[in-house]
Amino acid sequence: WDYVNKNEYYSRQYRGTGTCLDWLNITFNSKDRIIAAGYSSGIMRVILFDQDGQKLIKALKVHNSPISHIRFSGSGDYLAVVSKKGEIFFFKCDTVGVLALKPLCIFPLEVEITCTCWNKMSTHLLVGCRDGRVIEIEAPKEEECDTTETYLKRDLNVKRFTIQMMEFQKPQKDEDDFLLGIEEKREEIIVEWDPEAILSCVYS
Repeated sequence: WDYVNKNEYYSRQYRGTGTCLDWLNITFNSKDRIIAAGYSSGIMRVILFDQDGQKLIKALKVHNSPISHIRFSGSGDYLAVVSKKGEIFFFKCDTVGVLALKPLCIFPLEVEITCTCWNKMSTHLLVGCRDGRVIEIEAPKEEECDTTETYLKRDLNVKRFTIQMMEFQKPQKDEDDFLLGIEEKREEIIVEWDPEAILSCVYS
């Protein structure tokens, strides 16, 4: 859509229910015209936009469960495709000519991921989780990914953070200094809330 002039440029329907998409950052070759779209079937479609309309570059069955997030790194070197089950499929991107993708590995976090963000150097992927954790994953190195038997890889460098409540967010302690004219202090009970889902995470 051209939102300024309120014109529709392209329209095409693909089979399945779309769940997410991301736009590849502009490069000399892509010229800001390539997107990756995820579907509830676990299929990812890479689409090129040009003067003739939409062109399907490729369609891949990436996950057995619905794709929940797709994220190109800022440099365009990586693509992370996240499933609803918490598995992350990392691809190496070649942006010389039409986008080419080389599968590197599947990293199973096995927790529902709610948001994703690459750092500026495209070396780490930050993910927010439904259980309140924030996890930073170092991008896999191509030479360390052996895909001869499986794409599964469990030994990526990972840092996990649990977000704690600030003092003002905690329930107030209930104290009575006087009861029936006699000073009395109730036993203090510290109440903690259950962790909340992370809604958004970004690098500053």
